Amino acid sequence: MSDLPNDSCKIDGPEPSKKKRTTPTISDLKTIVVADNLDQEACEFFSPLASASPLSLAEGDQDVATSLSDEQLTKPESLSAQPLKKYDAISNFIARNAVQYVWMAVCLITLASTVDLLRAFSISKTDEASKLISEEKYQEALNSATMAVRCNPFSAKAYLARGRALAKQLRLKEAFECFNNSLTLAANDPLALDQRASLALKLNLPKIAIADLSKIIATHPEQVATYQFGNRAAAYMKVEEYKKAVADYEKALILEPTNYGLQLGLALCLTADKQYAKALKTYIVLHNMEPDNNEVLMQKGFCRQCLGDKQGALNDFNRAIKNDSSTARWFSYRADLYSQLNQPQLACADLIAAADLEPKNETAQLAAAKACKGLKRQALALRFYDRLSQFPNFRASFEKLSERAALNIEAGNYQTAIEDLTSAVKLKVEPELLYQQAICYSHLGQPKLAKAACDNATKYSAPTAKAFLYQAQIESLLGDTVSAINHYTQALSLEPNNSKALSERGKLYLKREQWASASRDFKKAQEYGNTDSKVHQGLIISTQMLGKNAKVSLDLPKAFDIDLKKLSRECLIKDGYTQYQQGNNTIAAMYFAELVARDPNDLEMRRYLAHSLARAHNHSEAIATFAVLARSNKLNPDDRISYAKELAASSQFDNAIKVVEELRNENPNSTSYSYELAQLLAASGQNKRAIALCASSLAQTPKANLEHKNLENLYRALNNEQNKPAKPVDNSQIKPETEG
Repeated sequence: MSDLPNDSCKIDGPEPSKKKRTTPTISDLKTIVVADNLDQEACEFFSPLASASPLSLAEGDQDVATSLSDEQLTKPESLSAQPLKKYDAISNFIARNAVQYVWMAVCLITLASTVDLLRAFSISKTDEASKLISEEKYQEALNSATMAVRCNPFSAKAYLARGRALAKQLRLKEAFECFNNSLTLAANDPLALDQRASLALKLNLPKIAIADLSKIIATHPEQVATYQFGNRAAAYMKVEEYKKAVADYEKALILEPTNYGLQLGLALCLTADKQYAKALKTYIVLHNMEPDNNEVLMQKGFCRQCLGDKQGALNDFNRAIKNDSSTARWFSYRADLYSQLNQPQLACADLIAAADLEPKNETAQLAAAKACKGLKRQALALRFYDRLSQFPNFRASFEKLSERAALNIEAGNYQTAIEDLTSAVKLKVEPELLYQQAICYSHLGQPKLAKAACDNATKYSAPTAKAFLYQAQIESLLGDTVSAINHYTQALSLEPNNSKALSERGKLYLKREQWASASRDFKKAQEYGNTDSKVHQGLIISTQMLGKNAKVSLDLPKAFDIDLKKLSRECLIKDGYTQYQQGNNTIAAMYFAELVARDPNDLEMRRYLAHSLARAHNHSEAIATFAVLARSNKLNPDDRISYAKELAASSQFDNAIKVVEELRNENPNSTSYSYELAQLLAASGQNKRAIALCASSLAQTPKANLEHKNLENLYRALNNEQNKPAKPVDNSQIKPETEG
């Protein structure tokens, strides 16, 4: 019962005195229990206390309970017959515990007052933080908001104020966490939702931004601001929901039709949604509003490009780049257009510019590397691949490793190529990479490793023409020309029109002095489109060595019946230069010989005669012609190197070494002369001198120098071959004039 009710019942006779019944208190309970006229309703009120466990009674009170008989305990009427003793026990129990309950009540009241005080202080600090934020005193605002949160950790507004202060100081992740806490306590607070949505966009969490802004738009449609539609549109763009983004931009523009940023966002969204015609109209309007906005100019050009107006697009791109040549993206746009216009050189130049502007942009470096590689600009391509190697995922990219390795092989950087190939093979075993490893080991003078790599590649590869070509190339590098010829023959059995196999086999035949086979291969290679000058020259040499009609050029009739004596000096010089430049060295030598015969003192024509004879492998006559120039002290450095090579080809190594030594002494810092001299020393069997020369020159030459790499490769090859036993040469076999 709450309050004891007043008795409103009336009876006949004199009216009894009215007694007001109130709820008994602890202090007057004993008086109620021992009163002469026991109030029955009061007894009913305290009856639950009468059922207290005997364990809670005092020791004397327990005697009262135990003095009752079993019969009295089981019969309620027996218990009600002794009310005085029962309520006396209850009175004693409450009297003993009253102080504790009073203190508990006091503590609860004090705690409630303290909580109210802290809550009020937190509200004050929250308001103070909001005011400081409006005054741009962000650190002071943060201090106040932090105190507000500490005083009342269940205040959504305190967390909101703290998040706003943190966001102003660009501590975005901490601010985002505060907004989360605020929304946990007040899930539909529009201000907290708006703040978290804006921050989610900056933290690239577009889905959260969409959810928060959608809740604001759904619950408070009449209060939605223009920027909120714009923010949700931007979030939709990030998740590539362009139709929804366009719809939001259009709603925002209804509220602010002249907002430049919203119009630009709409145009970009239309571009991403491939609505180029509609986007172009918007860009034209924006360009008229701000002619110097390069972003608008480039996007306008891009839409024109997509709509087929390539010249208009190029005009826009050129104008934007003229205004701002420091933005890499502009060059990438124009490079793509140049590619469509089939101008790879210009496209490559723009990709190089973009890569140089953003050296830490991996995509830009790769695009530039591939463009340079496609144009055979190997040095530039390597430069960009070297930049790519600085990125963390380079060693995990099979494609990039294998592409850089191929470029390094072409550049003669065999050791670097080996490192890339080894890493690539760990990612994926490709027979072609194993063959390339073998080629590198062959160039580095490591035949065992080369053979092992080649054998390993053969296990994984099918017997294709490409596989046979690789095997032939490796064997040729290792000096096994017979096996190389056999493998080129196997490749040709699968692909009879393979001009590379024909030309390479022809060179091996030429080296073995199998003139008929060499001539046949060179002719077929030219028939299948091989325009290599070495093939053309090899054909002339092989034809020359086959018989009297050797002085026939493929560019002239079979019978060379031109009477040189009837030609004027000017015609002889002109035609001689032409034949020399085209690689027809034997015929060129005829023209220059006629000129020298007419004027023996014409040293320039004698020089051309000497080089023509050398290139035509007519060693004895070339040596004699160079000797005339040497006696006149008219040999330039190139002449002296060619002279030395001709002497070496005729096994006159001492004279050849002497010529190059003199040249090197005159140019002690020249690595190329050291390389030529080391080669001559090695060819003459003076390996120790050659190794010592390589070592001393390497120590004085920059590593970036191409001659340094050649010298390094020679040094390694000589070191590896120093203790190798000489292979016996079998001269008993007759060189056949057939294939195989």
